[in-house]
Amino acid sequence: MAPWTYAQRGGAPPDSATVMQRTLDQVEQMKTKLSLTSEQATSCLEILKGAALERMALMKNGFGGPGMREAFQEMREKTNTALSKVLNEQQMAKYREMLQEMRGQGGGRRGGQ
Repeated sequence: MAPWTYAQRGGAPPDSATVMQRTLDQVEQMKTKLSLTSEQATSCLEILKGAALERMALMKNGFGGPGMREAFQEMREKTNTALSKVLNEQQMAKYREMLQEMRGQGGGRRGGQ
Protein backbone atom coordinates (compact mmCIF):
# COMPACT_ATOMS: atom_id res chain seq x y z
CA MET A 1 0.00 0.00 0.00
CA ALA A 2 1.47 3.34 -1.01
CA PRO A 3 1.68 6.11 1.56
CA TRP A 4 -0.91 8.83 1.14
CA THR A 5 0.04 12.43 1.06
CA TYR A 6 -1.61 15.62 2.18
CA ALA A 7 -2.45 16.37 -1.45
CA GLN A 8 -4.42 13.13 -1.62
CA ARG A 9 -6.31 14.21 1.49
CA GLY A 10 -7.15 17.53 -0.10
CA GLY A 11 -4.64 19.72 1.72
CA ALA A 12 -1.01 20.65 1.96
CA PRO A 13 1.22 19.75 4.89
CA PRO A 14 1.61 22.61 7.34
CA ASP A 15 4.52 24.88 6.51
CA SER A 16 7.38 25.35 8.93
CA ALA A 17 6.15 28.80 10.02
CA THR A 18 2.77 27.33 10.99
CA VAL A 19 4.35 24.41 12.83
CA MET A 20 6.73 26.70 14.72
CA GLN A 21 3.88 29.04 15.66
CA ARG A 22 1.91 26.09 17.04
CA THR A 23 5.00 25.07 19.01
CA LEU A 24 5.35 28.58 20.45
CA ASP A 25 1.64 28.60 21.32
CA GLN A 26 2.00 25.23 23.05
CA VAL A 27 4.92 26.46 25.16
CA GLU A 28 2.95 29.60 26.09
CA GLN A 29 0.12 27.35 27.29
CA MET A 30 2.62 25.24 29.20
CA LYS A 31 4.09 28.34 30.88
CA THR A 32 0.67 29.22 32.23
CA LYS A 33 -0.75 25.80 33.03
CA LEU A 34 2.45 24.25 34.36
CA SER A 35 3.98 27.36 35.97
CA LEU A 36 7.22 26.92 34.05
CA THR A 37 10.35 28.84 34.97
CA SER A 38 11.99 30.74 32.14
CA GLU A 39 14.70 28.07 31.97
CA GLN A 40 12.10 25.30 31.72
CA ALA A 41 10.20 27.22 29.03
CA THR A 42 13.38 27.62 26.98
CA SER A 43 14.23 23.92 27.33
CA CYS A 44 10.68 22.85 26.48
CA LEU A 45 10.68 25.08 23.42
CA GLU A 46 13.89 23.50 22.14
CA ILE A 47 12.59 19.97 22.76
CA LEU A 48 9.23 20.63 21.12
CA LYS A 49 10.82 22.48 18.18
CA GLY A 50 13.07 19.50 17.53
CA ALA A 51 10.11 17.13 17.67
CA ALA A 52 8.10 19.35 15.30
CA LEU A 53 10.94 19.39 12.79
CA GLU A 54 11.22 15.60 12.96
CA ARG A 55 7.47 15.24 12.37
CA MET A 56 7.65 17.61 9.41
CA ALA A 57 10.46 15.58 7.87
CA LEU A 58 8.39 12.40 8.18
CA MET A 59 5.31 14.08 6.73
CA LYS A 60 7.30 15.44 3.81
CA ASN A 61 8.21 11.89 2.85
CA GLY A 62 4.60 10.76 2.72
CA PHE A 63 2.23 9.72 5.43
CA GLY A 64 0.85 6.34 6.33
CA GLY A 65 3.57 4.12 4.93
CA PRO A 66 4.82 1.02 6.69
CA GLY A 67 6.18 1.83 10.11
CA MET A 68 4.83 5.40 10.18
CA ARG A 69 2.66 4.85 13.24
CA GLU A 70 5.59 3.30 15.09
CA ALA A 71 7.86 6.17 14.04
CA PHE A 72 5.45 8.74 15.42
CA GLN A 73 4.98 6.76 18.64
CA GLU A 74 8.75 6.55 19.06
CA MET A 75 9.02 10.32 18.54
CA ARG A 76 6.32 10.97 21.16
CA GLU A 77 8.12 8.75 23.66
CA LYS A 78 11.45 10.44 22.95
CA THR A 79 9.85 13.87 23.39
CA ASN A 80 8.14 12.86 26.63
CA THR A 81 11.38 11.41 27.98
CA ALA A 82 13.21 14.66 27.21
CA LEU A 83 10.43 16.74 28.78
CA SER A 84 10.41 14.55 31.88
CA LYS A 85 14.03 15.59 32.47
CA VAL A 86 12.99 19.27 32.44
CA LEU A 87 9.61 19.14 34.21
CA ASN A 88 8.96 17.92 37.72
CA GLU A 89 6.49 15.09 38.36
CA GLN A 90 3.51 17.39 38.93
CA GLN A 91 4.27 19.41 35.81
CA MET A 92 4.66 16.26 33.75
CA ALA A 93 1.29 14.96 34.99
CA LYS A 94 -0.33 18.28 34.06
CA TYR A 95 1.40 18.19 30.67
CA ARG A 96 -0.07 14.75 29.97
CA GLU A 97 -3.51 16.10 30.94
CA MET A 98 -2.97 19.02 28.58
CA LEU A 99 -2.20 16.63 25.73
CA GLN A 100 -5.36 14.63 26.45
CA GLU A 101 -7.43 17.82 26.41
CA MET A 102 -5.89 18.89 23.09
CA ARG A 103 -6.58 15.49 21.54
CA GLY A 104 -10.16 15.60 22.82
CA GLN A 105 -10.67 19.02 21.23
CA GLY A 106 -9.31 18.06 17.83
CA GLY A 107 -5.81 19.24 18.69
CA GLY A 108 -4.38 17.18 15.87
CA ARG A 109 -5.64 19.88 13.45
CA ARG A 110 -6.42 17.35 10.78
CA GLY A 111 -8.07 18.29 7.54
CA GLY A 112 -6.61 21.79 7.40
CA GLN A 113 -8.28 23.00 10.56
